[in-house]
Amino acid sequence: MLGIDLYGQVQFADLNQTPHILVAGTSGSGKTEWLRSAIAGMLASNTPETLRLVLIDPKRNAFGDLKGSPFLLDRDALVYPPEHSVVELLDRLIAEMEDRYRLFETRQASDLLEYTTRWDPRKPRIVCFCDEYADLVAVRGERKEVEERIRRLGAKARAAGIHLII
Repeated sequence: MLGIDLYGQVQFADLNQTPHILVAGTSGSGKTEWLRSAIAGMLASNTPETLRLVLIDPKRNAFGDLKGSPFLLDRDALVYPPEHSVVELLDRLIAEMEDRYRLFETRQASDLLEYTTRWDPRKPRIVCFCDEYADLVAVRGERKEVEERIRRLGAKARAAGIHLII
């Protein structure tokens, strides 16, 4: 679920068509609540076999209720910067993206949808949610590294079934 439009109709986004989403707004405008609603919509329409989450929570209060969720990519998929390195987390997503591209190459599949349709329906989409992007790039010495990794994922992660919602 993406949200409710001006007419009260529920709107959905297809991650194949809208691979990455940037959520913007002023302080107190509801960005975190929208992220939580988007996660709830995804959890309601998927299983841990079809969807895995990576959550970046600099304020430590946006995604804490998902700690231990079977939807998390792994036990280290909920991070609290600067306590946990976002660069390392994004590097793991890049490594997963590259592994998936190698797998697609061996099966001659162009993207995750084709691969799961023809070969293995259990390969889940991975969606990385990040609350408070400004806090991430404010960490001294990591700004360029974080931006470079987000740029790389933004450029080619969609076909691998990896999506960013920041």
